[in-house]
Parts: sequence; C-alpha cells; structure tokens
Amino acid sequence: MRSLFALVLAIASSAPASAQFAITLQQNGQALNVANGASLTLNAQDTGQIALATVKMTYLGNTMARFPSAAQLLGSTSFTVTGSASATTLNPLQSLTFELHYAAPNSAQTLGQFFWPYNELSQDGATKVSTGAISFNLVGTAPNLTVGQITANGSFQIVPNGEVVPFPDTLVNAASAVTIAIANSGSGPGTVNSLTATGDGYQLRGVPLLPITLNAGTQISVVTQFQPTSPGSRKGSLQAAFGSGNYSAILSGNGVSSFLTYTLTRGSETVPLSPDQTIAFADTKVGFISSIILQFRNSGTTPFVLSTFGLSGAGFATSDGPFLPLTLQPQQSNSITLTYSPTRAGLATGRLIIGNDTFLVSASGIGPLLQFSYQVGGANVSVNPGEAVSFPPTPAGQTAAIRFNVSNTGTAPASLTGIGITDNTGVFRLTGLPALPSQLEAAGSAGFTVTFAPLAAGTASSSLLINNQAFGLTAFSSVPSPLSEYHFTGASGTQQAFQQPAIGLSLNTPYPFALAGVLTLTVIPASFAADPAVQFSFGGRQVAFTIPANTLEAVFPNGATQVRFQTGTVASAIQVAPVFSIGGPGGADITPANPTKVQFVVPSESPTILAATLGSRSNTGFSIVLAGFSTTRFLDHLTFEVTPSSGSRLQQGVRFTVDLTAQARVWFQGNASQNSGGQFTIEVPFSLAATGASATDLTKSLAGVTVSAANEAGSSNAVLVALP
Repeated sequence: MRSLFALVLAIASSAPASAQFAITLQQNGQALNVANGASLTLNAQDTGQIALATVKMTYLGNTMARFPSAAQLLGSTSFTVTGSASATTLNPLQSLTFELHYAAPNSAQTLGQFFWPYNELSQDGATKVSTGAISFNLVGTAPNLTVGQITANGSFQIVPNGEVVPFPDTLVNAASAVTIAIANSGSGPGTVNSLTATGDGYQLRGVPLLPITLNAGTQISVVTQFQPTSPGSRKGSLQAAFGSGNYSAILSGNGVSSFLTYTLTRGSETVPLSPDQTIAFADTKVGFISSIILQFRNSGTTPFVLSTFGLSGAGFATSDGPFLPLTLQPQQSNSITLTYSPTRAGLATGRLIIGNDTFLVSASGIGPLLQFSYQVGGANVSVNPGEAVSFPPTPAGQTAAIRFNVSNTGTAPASLTGIGITDNTGVFRLTGLPALPSQLEAAGSAGFTVTFAPLAAGTASSSLLINNQAFGLTAFSSVPSPLSEYHFTGASGTQQAFQQPAIGLSLNTPYPFALAGVLTLTVIPASFAADPAVQFSFGGRQVAFTIPANTLEAVFPNGATQVRFQTGTVASAIQVAPVFSIGGPGGADITPANPTKVQFVVPSESPTILAATLGSRSNTGFSIVLAGFSTTRFLDHLTFEVTPSSGSRLQQGVRFTVDLTAQARVWFQGNASQNSGGQFTIEVPFSLAATGASATDLTKSLAGVTVSAANEAGSSNAVLVALP
C-alpha cells in the first residue's frame, strides 16, 4: 500500500492601501457588514409605515478623512437621513452613525441613492491625498397582503376585509370546501402571524406552520371546510393576523338534508316520500312483476348533478331511468320505474340509493317456499341449499344418524320430485324416505334419516340432493386409539461438521391404521447465523414418511427405513421432531402433545482445510487458494511454512502468520456469507524478490508451502501446496 502526499503553497502579494471604511448596517435587530456602493433594501411593514436602518462607519485609514458637506439623498423623497451625516472629520478608527428612513407611499418598489463625498488628508491635515464618496443604492419596499378565494377556474378573487366567503348548500354530515389564498402583490416580504376559522361546522385544512413570511409575488393556500351536523344556515369567521394588521371575513353556509324531493306512484295513488322511508310493493306472485314509479325534483336554487343511482335486493330492479350523470335545473324533475319480480315466496328487502339519499325497499312473494332443517344432538339446525350438514364425530366402526326435515312455509303447494346422495364410498346412506313424487301443502312437512358409518378414521364428505337443491354432507371419524410411543434409530448425540449421518423412526407397538408424517429439522446456531446447508438428503428441512398399518418402521421416499441429513459447517444444535396423521395429508393429526425429539450437537472446533491449491503463478510470485470451514464462523490467522527447493540459495524454511480477524468479521458477519455457513475461500498472494544475482523464475527456489488456519478453538490440519 502506498500513500500520496501533496503540499500546497499559497503566496500573497501586497499593494498600497487606500482610504477605506468599515460600514455596518443594523436593521430589524440584525447587523451585517456592507460594502461601499452596495444596495440597501428598507422594507416597511405596510403602506404608510416607516422602515429604519442604522448605518455605522469607521475610518480604517492611517491619516484623516474629512466630509466637507452633508450627505445627499437622490431620487425618491420617501428616503430621509438623520443623525451624523453632516460635515465632519474622522481620525483613524473613529466612527460616526446615522439613520436612513423609508416612509412607504405604496406597495410598489421605490428607488433612491445616498451620496456623501469625502477627502482623505495627510497626517497633518494640510494636504489632500485623495478624494472619494460613500454611496448606497436605496431600495424601498412594502408588502401588500390580500386574502382571496380560488374560484373553480383557478383564478384569485379578492375577498375584502369584512366581506362574505359563501359556501354552497351542503348535505348534513357531508363536507364542502373553499380554497382561500393569501397573496403578497407588493414589493417586499410580509408576515402572516396567525390564521384561524371559527363557527359551527367550519375548520381549516392544510394550514402551514405559522408565523410565515411571504416574499413578494408569493402566496399560501388553505382549505376552509364546512361540515354541517344539522339543517340550517351557519355563520363563521375567518381571521388572520398580519405584520401590518388584522383581517376578518364572514363564512356563510347552509346545511340541507337533501337536494331532492320525492313522490311515489302506485297505480292511481301518488304519495310524498322522504329519505330513509320504506318503499313497499304490493304482494306479488312468484314469476310475476309489480312496479312503482318514483319521481324526484330538484327543490334547490342551484343546478344539481345526479351521478349515483342503485337498487339492491333479490328480485328488485329498475327500468325507464335517465342516463347518468343527470343535471337537474332548479325545480326540474325526472322519474324512474322500480320493479319487483320474486323468484321465491317470502319477504324480500332491499336498499335504494339516489345521490346521497337512501330508502328501504320491501316486498312479499306469493308461492311455495321450502325450508330445510336437521336434528343433531337434540338440537334443530336450519340449513339452506349450498350449506353443509355436519355429523358429530364418530369413531370408526360405529354409526351416527341425523333426521332431515323439509317444510313448506309458503302460500301454495310444493312438489318433492327426488331425494338422493352422491357418495361412492358408501359411508352415507338414506333411510325412511317419503313416497316420491309427492306434494307438500302449505305448512306441510316431510322427513327422512341420513346415516354415517365410517370404516376408517378421517374426514368424509358428500352431497344430498333434494329436487334441484344440493346440500353438503360432512363428517369426521375420530381415532379409535391413541398413538403408541415411538423412538428414533441411527445416529444421535455429538456429530462432526460436514457429515451426513442417518436416522430412522420406529413405533414401539404397531398401529391399526396407515400413518403419514413429516420429520422437521430445527437448527439452533451457536454463532451469528444458521447454516442453510443443514437439511435432509432429499432437500429442505422436512421429509415425509409413511408407516403402513400394523407395522413399526417409518418408510421414507426412497423406500428406505433411514434418511440422511447434512450437519453443515456451523456449530449448532439440530433437533428432529415428527408429526403423525391418519392415512395421508389432510388426515387427523395424532402427534402426542409432547412429542419425542432427537437432538444432535455440532461442536465448536478448530477450522478444517478441505483443499489448498496453487492459484496464479509467475516468475516472481504465486497465490495459494484455500477452501475450508470454521464451525465458529470466525478465523484468527493463517500460518505458512515455506520449504526451499534443493539447490536453492534459501538455506532454511520460512514460517510466518497472516492476521485474518478483520477480514473474517467482515465476511462472516456480512449478508454474503449467510448462504455459506462456516465455509470460506481465501486466496493469498505471494511476491518474491531476489537480492544480488537475478533469477529468471524465483518460484523454482521453493519446493512448497504448508498452510494451516486457526480460530478461537485451535489450529486446523496442515496442507502442503507443492510448487512444481
């Protein structure tokens, strides 16, 4: 490694000094140094107010400065000067102070000039050495803060102090908004100290952090929101405090319950209708249609846009309605037809939405209506077509039965044409069926029995069909006996890293049903991260197994009774735990509450070098590439022992170490090593140099290099890399 240094020399030249002044400007509590000839800005808070700036001048020359006359103000008469700006003489380091005033006539920019000539005299004051002048360009500014409303087309409409900001009619519990802007059309900055809105239902949104300074030509905008909680007129106030004074405007809005009025026509009868009322249809036979005409009128004073119209509920629909969006001028009306066509007997309800108004809709269908229920465990359970009929858990070899009932709760007779089960396993059966086809009079009923007789543990399902209606049948067969104890076979205890031990699983006593299960590896690393290489030989940290009925040993996917897993290259504890289920995936889980596990320990040991090879090679150097692993996920150093070749001028071997602590931390604690576990690959370059006589190939003087690695647990195996 080489370091580069740079030296930079700075040479300064000197020149004769001329008369000079240190000029300080103090304004608004702040002081700053200004140069002769600079432009000075005096900002008044408002038109008619005065801006003040104090100027202090200190003579820095070594002779004498004389101002033979008073200072002159050129340009606008809005600028005045007071204080010591008259004929005077300054000795070295002597100061004088004067004030500049600006009385803003309006908010436009005003220009002027301050001019004060001086003579620099000799030390005895008798001879004029040089002449000059103190001059400033004067700029007078003032803000002009105005409050306005941003209109729909984006223009700024001024709202004078004390005037009204109108809001549109607003639905109760809805919100309308007006954008208010404060603009500075003056020539200087103005201050907005506060901005508030008061009054029932009024509030401001998007107010910036105040106080805030508005530069000339800028503005801020806020949203004034009106949200009435009841109908009626509402007044509020918008108030602002500026650096130049206060502002107030009146907020005016009106809360309304609806923009529309409604009438309902059924046949020859027309009645008024209000939002949230119920629209009731006449009783209608199944398969027939009844209708109602709904008329709505804009009762407001401004146009109303209807963009939302919807009717929900089984059997309800609309027809002859207008296209949306629909604009209704004041007092203009329109209508739509509501229809009801029942597909089944019974009460039907729905909801009608027109704009922001909501109505309930109700009707009754006249005709037959079948209702279904079943009795289980002494309880009567209602069930609809498409839903499931559930049996109680039933042990294998036993039978459960439920009583299914069909009732006609409609107003006309209903037909029963067919009852059946779609079941290929034979575990569900029907008994006590009524004669088919048959008629169920209104308020009549019929019943039959459904049985479930499982032959094995697990879940069963089927479908019950009544006429063209389907019901699900679901049942579960509980396990007839608990799982016996089990044990692991094969490897256990402490295992070396980078190995593939084999384990097996066996029941202590046979089980009467076929079992399926999964073995899961859990890794608890002793260092920063677990080795992802810890997994079963089939890949992943889970492997499936089966145990045939009335046998003991688990059988793995390759048909063997043992499965291998990789111990990885990181010190860790590895646990293997099983889960058991009946029959296969989705079967009943019969894993014991506290399952037996087997644990393996991969200890923290010294590193292992798996391979050491010669990398690149030239006449004056070579590199050695090491591959290995460290179960502690750390390396301390490498040890190299160089062996000279026969006839080499190198009389004896050279032994040295290379510190790896920093590089090891970077590697093993970084994301790049997470998928490598404790493995590492290191390439170490060697450079050779000869003194005295030159050599064409210096590597021929070496027979080989022996290398070993060390961590906190000790040193690894030593590996020789030959240099042929």
